[in-house]
Amino acid sequence: MTPTNFMTNMRGRKALAWCIAALSVAMVSVGAWLAYRNNLIGLPIAVRQFVKFYLDELPAAQWAIMGALIISYKPRHANGWLMCALGFIWSAKLFAGEYAIHSYFGLPSPAPLAAMASWVVTWGWAAGFVPLCGLLFTLPTGQAVSVRWRIPMLITVLCLAGIVLVQAALFWPIRGRDILTLTGADLSALAGPMEKAFQIVTPIGLLLCAVSMLLRLRRAQAAERQQLKWLAFAVVFYVGFLALSTLLEAAGFRWITGGLSGDIVSMLLAMVIPSAIGIAIARHKLFDIDVIIRKTLQWTVVTVLLGAVYVLSVLGLQEVFKRVTGQTSEVAVALSTLALAVAFMPIRRAAQNLIDKRFYRKRYNAQQVVEAYAESIKDEVDVNVIHQKMLTVLGETLQPKKITLFLVTQAKGEGGKS
Repeated sequence: MTPTNFMTNMRGRKALAWCIAALSVAMVSVGAWLAYRNNLIGLPIAVRQFVKFYLDELPAAQWAIMGALIISYKPRHANGWLMCALGFIWSAKLFAGEYAIHSYFGLPSPAPLAAMASWVVTWGWAAGFVPLCGLLFTLPTGQAVSVRWRIPMLITVLCLAGIVLVQAALFWPIRGRDILTLTGADLSALAGPMEKAFQIVTPIGLLLCAVSMLLRLRRAQAAERQQLKWLAFAVVFYVGFLALSTLLEAAGFRWITGGLSGDIVSMLLAMVIPSAIGIAIARHKLFDIDVIIRKTLQWTVVTVLLGAVYVLSVLGLQEVFKRVTGQTSEVAVALSTLALAVAFMPIRRAAQNLIDKRFYRKRYNAQQVVEAYAESIKDEVDVNVIHQKMLTVLGETLQPKKITLFLVTQAKGEGGKS
């Protein structure tokens, strides 16, 4: 089988995608093990500043896995291949950095391809943004929102690819052990213009991606709109959690955001966006996103309100006890906890009604109609009136094109139905 026939064959595409995913998982696994071994070595500070390892880099292989899953269902889908490329590049960057450090600082003599690995570190992270921008421009259909949008997509991708190629060419002559000990000043002197160009092009490209998605959302049909909701929810959740972590750290709660617990949370958080993209493209439980968004908004409001009630009640009761007895008391905390338990259900119902009324107006209106119907027929005995009211409620809530109501009655003296 020739390479061309291999790529046109569906089985060949799926096999290639899963090979990329498996290789990405292997590189991340070996890279994590090497990172553990490298932490036991007394490395120079400049080395760890240049090649940093974070737990939230481990889900890099997940991009390739989700891409392979998409290609398994839709072998021609461009987004699946872009996700495979993104996962492979970032996994290779993680592995290359730890492999180069272990080769030059953990072994008596450098291992094979150590110089090449040290060179990949200098441009690997930036290279991942090339397929990432292509992915964001074409989600969730695998094509640009329109023919005109292909031009800004190609310009952005080519600019990023050009910057990466120039940066790789600049670092090629100094590949090896010396490249791992470069300081920030050395990096700025060598690749400062390319770094500034990357910092300019990347935000502009991401902004264009956001505008493209907004235009796609306006033109989308029901299924595509749900797909975009998955992506929007994942991005908002990710950004919101980062903002919350920043606020907690600024408030002095570094035991929550720092250390191993913070790293684990960051790693799990990094898995949200690729998972959402995979669900959206595969259309697996696509319409569950409305329930997820509704529940997330509801419990966020409930948590904030309960936290405010608890803090205010503790502060208020402590002030009362201080004025009466001249000292604080643990009774204030107990009473505040009791008040929190009593206020939980009313606050939950109020938050649910507020969210439904503000964001899910159709559902809120339908619920109000159903409740009014149940109240109106509570004492009704006329079947015809109940029949007419039921048809009215179904028409207002479901808005069907046609309604047919069958009434089943039981004949006198018979156990069967007629």
